[in-house]
Amino acid sequence: MGTADVNPEGTTPCRSRDLQADSLANLQIRAEQIRLLYRPSLSASIASAFAAGFLAFIQWPVIDHRIILVWLVCMSLVIAARVVTFIIFFHVDPDLHEIKVWEKTSVSIATCVSLSWGAAGIFLFPDGDFERQTGTIVILAGMAAGAVTTLSALRKPVLIFLPLIMLPLTVHLFTGPTEVSVSLAIMCVIYTVFLIYSAIHTHNAHLQNITLRIKSRNEEKKIRESEETVRKISDILKMIATGEPASDIYNAIALLYESRHPGFVCAILALQGNKPLLCGAPSLTKTCRTAINGRKHGPVTASFGISACSGKPAFVEDMTTDPKWAALKDMTLRHGLRACWSDPIKDSTGKVLGAFEMYNRHPALPDDEERSDLRSATQLAGIIMEREQREALLTKLSNSLAQSSEAVIIADALGNIEYVNPAFSRITGYGEDEVLGRSPNFLNSSEKSIGFDNSPWEAITSGVVSANKIIARKKDGSFYPAHLTVSPVRNSKGEIINYIGVQSDLSDLHRLEEQLQQSQKMEAIGTLVGGIAHDFNNTLAGITGNLHLAKTEAAGLPRVVNKLQLAEKLAFRSAETIQQLLSFTRKGIVQKHPLPLAPFLREALKLYQVSLPKNIHLLIDVQDSSMVINGDANQLQQVLMNLINNAQDA
Repeated sequence: MGTADVNPEGTTPCRSRDLQADSLANLQIRAEQIRLLYRPSLSASIASAFAAGFLAFIQWPVIDHRIILVWLVCMSLVIAARVVTFIIFFHVDPDLHEIKVWEKTSVSIATCVSLSWGAAGIFLFPDGDFERQTGTIVILAGMAAGAVTTLSALRKPVLIFLPLIMLPLTVHLFTGPTEVSVSLAIMCVIYTVFLIYSAIHTHNAHLQNITLRIKSRNEEKKIRESEETVRKISDILKMIATGEPASDIYNAIALLYESRHPGFVCAILALQGNKPLLCGAPSLTKTCRTAINGRKHGPVTASFGISACSGKPAFVEDMTTDPKWAALKDMTLRHGLRACWSDPIKDSTGKVLGAFEMYNRHPALPDDEERSDLRSATQLAGIIMEREQREALLTKLSNSLAQSSEAVIIADALGNIEYVNPAFSRITGYGEDEVLGRSPNFLNSSEKSIGFDNSPWEAITSGVVSANKIIARKKDGSFYPAHLTVSPVRNSKGEIINYIGVQSDLSDLHRLEEQLQQSQKMEAIGTLVGGIAHDFNNTLAGITGNLHLAKTEAAGLPRVVNKLQLAEKLAFRSAETIQQLLSFTRKGIVQKHPLPLAPFLREALKLYQVSLPKNIHLLIDVQDSSMVINGDANQLQQVLMNLINNAQDA
């Protein structure tokens, strides 16, 4: 015994199942025959009692009373036994496996009854009294004829009864002294042969009727089972359509096929990576589920691993001897599971999603009906598994669209909006109910800008992917720059069924671009200022040098020296300004030194005060004249200048 793949031409398991089916049908027919045999037992017993009493009554004057009484006692016992077995039989209502015992019982009782009546043909047949002999012959012939009706359900009892009841009488007549006796004996032989022929004919008629009735009953049962199966499958499909929990649907599928094959245990497993996950196994014990669930599978691991890896059915006839079930053998023996048949569950593309398994409590391979049910079960389970996967994918896609920061618009084949995501409403200000069914052209702007397309939706039916920068309009009438990609969605036939537009708001990007341009401008200005400052600083260096030489030569002219000193002071102040420009352009180096704050403020503010309008007064109030800070005088002067200018502008 071992593992077998699906082989539609295989006959070994099917032949065995056919033999079992034939044996079951024979048992059903035999059971009907036995019931038909026992059904008239009570009325036949009553008729036998009356006939026995009447025969004893007519023979009483001429036959020894002791013989009659002994015969009556024997007849009463067999009639009583027949009545008792009749009552017990219909009270017990035996099943098919007990029917053979009752068959033997009926044959035994029929034999005893026929022997009792056959004895009457010898012991209740008075010599020389033709009238009473005729009475015995008539009663025995009548009982034999009645047996054709009551015992012909089975061939054996009637073929035993008729010879045993008529043979003693016939032999007695053949040994009679007169020619009439011989003639009567010949007539009895002919009559017996006729009754046997009639009994066989009646038996065949009963057998045909019973066979047809059982076939009809079995067909009706199959039809009812088929209708019940169709109803249950319809209920399962309804559960799938209404979106009931997948675990409930899987359990319903397993229970459906367990009801079709009593004694079997069904399980549905999904393939997750390289491990099976039990989806539905309502009849498996917790221990079995734990042993099977999450166990790594492979091409040589249990039935599920074989079918999942090969994509073909795997039939293990006996799990206790198959090496692929070695790791689970103890569990299967403990729970009485012997055979396992696994059929892979596939999606519409042929990808293996899992497997449907049937466990049998006896070593066996599946017959045609069981294989067909395996295929039906995998198809049902495949529907729900594929639906689960698609729903999971749809959920991911839906969440992605809903949480996307870009506006997504889905339009039908005519260009009318069918869906917008929350980002669309957040960017444009339009609610979903305000745009559904409308053409996206209302989002177009009349604003003109270089590099922007203002009517991208007008070519929506062109059937090609378009990507453009646009100026879009919000609900409040304002405009914003955006990047829009419009793509057609096609069905399996290549026909356009939808359009999807993805719009990105470029406002922040444009602001960053403007800031970058401004920064580049400032950098260019700084570079220019730095260059000018360096040149001017070089010029000032020449000026201050010449002023120093002029002061030396004009040492005897105090007024000239004072003028030269003032010019030199202004030159140095200009040099300080140049240093500020160099610091601004990051071309100079900031140098920090200890700086008395109060003198610095008084000196700097005195210089700036002369530049203020006359209607503005600058008040100086230094609280602590001894404070010393660490800083760059040029930078601090720039700060003071900015503060004064801001205050002046305010």
